[in-house]
Amino acid sequence: MPPLKNNRRERFCLELVSGCSQSEAARRAGYKAYKNGITVVRLMKNREIAARIGELQQLAISDRMMTIIRRKERLSEIGESLTARDSDVIRAIAELNKMDGAYAPTRVET
Repeated sequence: MPPLKNNRRERFCLELVSGCSQSEAARRAGYKAYKNGITVVRLMKNREIAARIGELQQLAISDRMMTIIRRKERLSEIGESLTARDSDVIRAIAELNKMDGAYAPTRVET
């Protein structure tokens, strides 16, 4: 979904997703302070705004998530580190092995 055409509504969504309260996001977006309560309720009921907020939250989550490649790189750095404790190196290597499927699956009979 592209940014909202209404700049104040888009700014409201961005401020809300960045961690502001609803009334603070409305104030920062340029809505009048004395109308914030009414404005916030109206904005939050708007389907287009709700959809945009959901999309921005998903983008924020995915941008902060480590990719599999980055996790493997980080574990490899720990595994090859000369300054890390031996137990940390072993755990990093074991975790990499699990991620790569190096261990045969354990079979549990019931």
